[in-house]
Amino acid sequence: HKQFTSLRQLAPPLLVLSLAGSLGLGFFIPLAWLFWPFYLFCVLLAAFFISPSGDGTPSVKHKFAMAVAFVIMHVSWGLGFLGSILKRFEHDSRD
Repeated sequence: HKQFTSLRQLAPPLLVLSLAGSLGLGFFIPLAWLFWPFYLFCVLLAAFFISPSGDGTPSVKHKFAMAVAFVIMHVSWGLGFLGSILKRFEHDSRD
């Protein structure tokens, strides 16, 4: 698709860029490295307060697994989105 359906689609690629940027920027502004633990804290918080539908309450082990799944989904979606943009620019530059 050539257009965004919502601004929400930009969150994962912006997250990936922010994570990468905070690593580089952290060498000059060490406070920037706090973005990583802040993100991980938010993911853990979400995983512990969002319980999947079904019987019973998920165990702590399952909630940590959910947090890992959130991180994998966010980063994968963000990298895939950025990769598709780079691929499109590469394709357009050959034309």
